[in-house]
Amino acid sequence: MKGKTLALISALLLAAGGCGAEDGDDEEILATYCNPISSDHCLLPWPSTFYLKQDPATQTGYRVDYPVEAMPTTHEDVPLSPTRYNFQDGFSIGSQILVFFASGVAGDGLPRIGDLAGSVTAKSLIWLLEFKSGERVPLFAELDANALGNEIPGLIIRPQVPLEFNARYVVLLRSGLKDRQGAPLQPPDPFRRLRDGLATKNETLLTEKARMAEVLAFLDQQGVPREEMVLAWDFHTASQQSVTGNVVGMVDEALSKLPATGPAFSSITTLDYDPDKEPDLLREIEAEMEVPSYLESDDPDSWLKLDAEGKPVYRAMQKFPFLVHIPRCAETATGPLPVMIFGHGLMGSPRREMLTDYQKMLHNRLCMVQASTHWRGLSEVDVASIVMTVMMDFSNLPRITDQLQQAHVNAQVLAKLMQGPFLQDPALQVGGKPVADGKEIYYLGISNGGIQGVTFAALSPDIERFVFNVSAGWWSFLLQRSSSFLVYALTMERVYLDPLDRLIVVSLSQHLWDFADPLNFAGYLLTSPLPGRSKKRVILQEGRYDDQVPNVATRGVVRAIGLPLLTPAVEPVYGLEQSDGPLDAAYVQWDTHPPVKPPGTNVPAPHPKPEESAHELVRRAESCMKQMEAFFKPDGQVVHTCNGPCDPE
Repeated sequence: MKGKTLALISALLLAAGGCGAEDGDDEEILATYCNPISSDHCLLPWPSTFYLKQDPATQTGYRVDYPVEAMPTTHEDVPLSPTRYNFQDGFSIGSQILVFFASGVAGDGLPRIGDLAGSVTAKSLIWLLEFKSGERVPLFAELDANALGNEIPGLIIRPQVPLEFNARYVVLLRSGLKDRQGAPLQPPDPFRRLRDGLATKNETLLTEKARMAEVLAFLDQQGVPREEMVLAWDFHTASQQSVTGNVVGMVDEALSKLPATGPAFSSITTLDYDPDKEPDLLREIEAEMEVPSYLESDDPDSWLKLDAEGKPVYRAMQKFPFLVHIPRCAETATGPLPVMIFGHGLMGSPRREMLTDYQKMLHNRLCMVQASTHWRGLSEVDVASIVMTVMMDFSNLPRITDQLQQAHVNAQVLAKLMQGPFLQDPALQVGGKPVADGKEIYYLGISNGGIQGVTFAALSPDIERFVFNVSAGWWSFLLQRSSSFLVYALTMERVYLDPLDRLIVVSLSQHLWDFADPLNFAGYLLTSPLPGRSKKRVILQEGRYDDQVPNVATRGVVRAIGLPLLTPAVEPVYGLEQSDGPLDAAYVQWDTHPPVKPPGTNVPAPHPKPEESAHELVRRAESCMKQMEAFFKPDGQVVHTCNGPCDPE
């Protein structure tokens, strides 16, 4: 019954004679583990304070408390495990709000993705409000496009800025919304009873009465007549420490455990390339570095070792591979080369991407030593485990998200390594001299490397300048729209048969993505750096109509960072200031006019040919590479390198 519509649950309970109101009132009463303000679905609406319990030991005063009985199940009736979620002290600031009405909801009247300004006006039929201030959050709403035929789609409310940490929010659906038949959308009976002060024999609903009275009084103060309230509820977001503290603590402790001389390294192998065959690449170096590990074992499928409170625990030093490329330009360079830490793309690897003609050309053009390690969890070596374990049961999502947290530790250690004694090794010498001295070091991440790069930047005590190419974040928002998710979505359909269950599973996953999601670390880059870190200088480069990294997810992260839009721009973006260069940090748009555009709904975009994909074409634009050249300097800034907007047509 987990994740199924509640008409079935109610019918079973009523048939058992377990409930019913007086005077023939057929009050539907759900199981006590179900959210009682709606009788149409057990877990929804979500997120809801109903699924929090008081805990004075946390910063918010709450602890997430999902009962396993309410969780979605696989086709083999295996419920999603709530254990990892229940460590957290509130809901994600990137929560995608879900509602279900058995009567369905019409698309007409929903706040639109193209009118975010309208979503914060009094005319909007859906509001999301911060409880203390009453400030409305810009959003859009859509029906789940994965529901087909006679399936009733869930309603998704998508905030377009990250919510505040440790804050209370109220969601309101107002009269004017229609059901699938075009009739006025009716309030769920349990909510109507609370709203109108009607009698109820639902004991679980009665436990919500006092808190819901606060919600209703708050909406009264906002000038909303009670009869206009179709559905309203509240939820509380997690504290920043509970979300970002895991990786920050891991990185800080790991760096303190490194030898004073720098990270240890071993197993160095080198390969020099023939200049007639490789005009851009001089030498490849493979090696291993010793990194403080928080994984349960060296097994590639291991999860984090956690204490009783869900906090990562140091286990031992573990060896992780890394790859270094020395560009051909090193043969004629007159001084030490800068170092570039490179972040590879989704399900990629250092070797596969650094050996592409583009990447070899770029790092020789920039004339930098390039170093990279796997973004474990989302790298080439993880694909089989993701398909065979995670997609078969999303309870195994930590196989991705735990490994990803360890990957951030590895990346910071790699940056230390590329500034230490490793550079004195003979493998790093050209013409008898070290090819780099580590005094000038930058980061370039493409696709997933750009996504992880935002978090990497927040955590980095060593690097000041970063380029995030076709980047985003907000994983529960990004996934369903990405062409990269298409194969995984097909697998998921065979495991979670109900599209509403799939929607819930993906939305709940934000809890676990949060530990490394750029959305939660974005605020550390420009204004409030973490202790021991400085403010960063960054470029975030976007391809309009990106099929793999949807623009809506990119722009949410841009707002979270607080980047201005470099002008002249391809198109204005809600909530962003536009500024002429040169700038210390900026968001930059390109429009490569891909022949096939993403559908604009929460289904995977078509997977175009690489030469027709905005995701691929931006990095290859001459103007994009010129922008990197101007930026990757000790005094570099973000400059506009196109003749007008970066739009070739």
